[in-house]
Amino acid sequence: MLKVIKKGQGINKTEKRLIELANNAFIGLWSYPNVYSDEGYSKNKSGKEVCDLLVVFENNVIIFSDKDIKFHEGIDVSVAWKRWFKKSVTESATQLYGAEKFLKETKGRLFLDKECKHPFPIELEKNMRFFLVAVTSNSAAPASKYFGRIAEGSSGTFMNIFLSDVKETLDLPFSVGDINPNKTFVHVLDEVSLQLLLTELDTISDFVAYLKEKERVIRSGYLGLSPGEDDTLGAYLSGHGEIVDKKIVPDNTFVQIAEHEWEGLKKSSKYNYYKALKKGSVFWDETIQRFSDSILNATVGLGMENDFLSHEETVRQLASESRRSRYYLSHAFLDKFKQVPTNRRSSRIVQSIDEEGKFYIFLFFPKDELLSYEKYRMERFSCIQMYALAAKYKYNEIKKLIIIATESKDSDGRSEDVVYCKFDKPLTKEERVLAKIAMKDYNVLTDFIPKPKDSFQISPTVNNEKKIGRNDPCYCGSGKKFKKCHG
Repeated sequence: MLKVIKKGQGINKTEKRLIELANNAFIGLWSYPNVYSDEGYSKNKSGKEVCDLLVVFENNVIIFSDKDIKFHEGIDVSVAWKRWFKKSVTESATQLYGAEKFLKETKGRLFLDKECKHPFPIELEKNMRFFLVAVTSNSAAPASKYFGRIAEGSSGTFMNIFLSDVKETLDLPFSVGDINPNKTFVHVLDEVSLQLLLTELDTISDFVAYLKEKERVIRSGYLGLSPGEDDTLGAYLSGHGEIVDKKIVPDNTFVQIAEHEWEGLKKSSKYNYYKALKKGSVFWDETIQRFSDSILNATVGLGMENDFLSHEETVRQLASESRRSRYYLSHAFLDKFKQVPTNRRSSRIVQSIDEEGKFYIFLFFPKDELLSYEKYRMERFSCIQMYALAAKYKYNEIKKLIIIATESKDSDGRSEDVVYCKFDKPLTKEERVLAKIAMKDYNVLTDFIPKPKDSFQISPTVNNEKKIGRNDPCYCGSGKKFKKCHG
């Protein structure tokens, strides 16, 4: 049975900033602030905080430690840096390693509240990969001033000297390296870097992919120096997800990322491409957000009898899509939605461009005026089952199928269902018979968009319908002007 999930809200201003950025990037269903262990509960009736923010998605665990330590600018910078670094970075790393150890070695002892009444809702398995992130504050302004003596226009981010460990960077103001090469890599992000990464890489799959690539090139020795996190990100996006191409790095050498790599990228057509991807995929983000909020608030309607994990697994399929894939799926959905006449059942099946064998069906199912809404929802759910069988029968390569169903356009009301089907074995003889009947009698699944081979155009779909004006009512039936809705 689905229950309301109450999450922590953060204790101070910097924690609240971290939570807001993480919720926007990871939609909120997979990020949990201020989680606790039951250590010490039997004695003090209060659990021990494990970390400031825990993100769990698929087999990835991201642990955040947030420190709000003042940087004393009135004293010698080398002294101020050492004091600030020990409290902001070294103590964070210690907390992160401790949290990682606890999560790896224990099970069922993680809670959302310090009273240890509400267990953490997502199970952590043994094969999960851990990422550690130390978030710092109050260093950007003094760093910008410090580096500004050498070159104008410093962003205030840390210089990354990955060949140095924690002891060596203590003597290098506003520089960070590989905290402990013998342990899990710690990503040290100041307030500027945090904002940048969680704004630019604002899907969980894109953010994790960046962390993986960064760790790969650092721990392999391919990347030695970077002027800052912003320039590392610039190299990553410029390289289409690869910071350093190992094929061009001679043996026993390392690469240094060029200064102003990020500023150069922002002026390029490639960055305009990324911005267009975001703008054109807002619909997909909003869809995930609606489903996530319904799960957290236990207002899903159909499926209330199912537990949190079954709902989370379903919506996770939508959230695992990269920004590029979200753009493609958004346009496939909205283009079909606009084409389907009012009071007409229709669908479209598309393949994810991120994962082989993963397909989506977008089903538009009109409501008969004589039906109650409850009866309509049940009929729509039966239709979803019919489409799932027909899809597997028609496209045997389907391994995962996600069906999103809603009313046709101009409907008086609107609701959405999302259903996730895993096909790990062939259909039975009875299922094949039912699928053939559905395809013959109900004309199921005639609109299929093949997966693009390489790339696709980022532009509105061209059709012969009358162009909608910016101030005209939106075609989705929301009642809003087009420019303020799907425009």
